[in-house]
Amino acid sequence: MNNRPYAETTPYALFFHTITPHSRTPDEGGKSWWDIQDTTLIPQTVGYPHTNEGRFAKNLEALDSALLLSSAQL
Repeated sequence: MNNRPYAETTPYALFFHTITPHSRTPDEGGKSWWDIQDTTLIPQTVGYPHTNEGRFAKNLEALDSALLLSSAQL
């Protein structure tokens, strides 16, 4: 992004699409949200119940963590 012409003065738009906060076909346990396997993306793992709501909250927190880590590398 920094190598584009007139990077200092020209605005840009960045679109980032992810399936993370979207529901999927329920699994055998009836859960409609992805289960986050990489716990390093979820700093606050305590307090999330093993429910659809809990999985949704973990997905959003993992997405926030991933975006924060990515922006630190820019």
